[in-house]
Amino acid sequence: MRRDAGLFFVCAAAFALLINSQPAFAVLPLPKHREDVTKLTKPTVCYVTRDSYEIGLIDWDGKNDRVWMGDGKARFAGNASWSPDGKRAAVVVYDGADRSYTPYVLNLETGGVQNLLEWLPEGVGDYIYPTWSPDGNWVTIVDTWRITNLILAAHIFKVNIRSGASVQLTDFPRRNPAYGKPSWSPDGKKIAFGALEEPHLVNDAKTNKEIYVMNADGSNMVNISNHPIWDVDPAWSPDGRKIVFVSARDYAIANAWDLYMMNPDGSNVERLTSDAYFESFPQWSPDSQWIVYYSGSPDPNEQQPIGSYRMHVATRKAELIKRDVDSPTWVLAGKSRFLSVDPAGKKHAQWGKIKEAEAERPVQQE
Repeated sequence: MRRDAGLFFVCAAAFALLINSQPAFAVLPLPKHREDVTKLTKPTVCYVTRDSYEIGLIDWDGKNDRVWMGDGKARFAGNASWSPDGKRAAVVVYDGADRSYTPYVLNLETGGVQNLLEWLPEGVGDYIYPTWSPDGNWVTIVDTWRITNLILAAHIFKVNIRSGASVQLTDFPRRNPAYGKPSWSPDGKKIAFGALEEPHLVNDAKTNKEIYVMNADGSNMVNISNHPIWDVDPAWSPDGRKIVFVSARDYAIANAWDLYMMNPDGSNVERLTSDAYFESFPQWSPDSQWIVYYSGSPDPNEQQPIGSYRMHVATRKAELIKRDVDSPTWVLAGKSRFLSVDPAGKKHAQWGKIKEAEAERPVQQE
């Protein structure tokens, strides 16, 4: 399925149109990855190709582009989600033959693979959108399905990757299911996510989507966006100070979905992009200085290239990383996870230099 930018962003969910009412069973195996990312030495972004749905890697400045995972059979439903220590990656493989989704956790050091369907309860839909807790012990994942062609339902689970224990965090009625990818706070105490508000028809013009924050055990759910226009795709900054998200609140003016940023309590909303394009999938760099995101256009004649971008948050300067790929995120593996970049001279920032020096300093024997 080739994603149409307009329809894709109006729906604000990468794979909602593929979701069916059948249980997800493993059919296709996880393709072999082609590079040991634990040995990366440069800030690296991974992405999903829009035609073959392979996962690619590219240096943050748009150089050294290559395929990381893909075999021409399995299609990746979204990008890899990297564990905080950079030693594991969670991915979801879509099998077009039987329309099933299979979530895996890959151990990047040993090559071991865990099929999460063995640990999760047998859902009525498909498990998608895996995200890691800051301690690396839990993966949140969304069980989502269609009740009818118009009505969507979804719940958020978390699964412990060490014990296999799973916990259902939300129990929404059909009128306001979870929607999109959850995002953990850096202290591991809270989770931000999107949810539909009444009415419950997925494509109803009156349907609204809001951003919520709940405790990591699913309690104390609070609407932090509180806006009559759609707000989706929250991502918590690693320093804990901000949540970036996508909103259509200025769509009538700009004819687009833009990136916004707010405090974790919903206050101090700032607009980050102001263009006639559809932004989505924002993700922070490890030092909270940069955001990578996808930018598309409903008009193929627009001048700005469709693809993955990076933005320096302080200056709001955005640059294209690669055309015609989406769902970008930073690879949290190897030394690249410690590197920040000075936007003025494009040199390693002092914090990154210190981290490298500490890692390479020989241990003194007493």
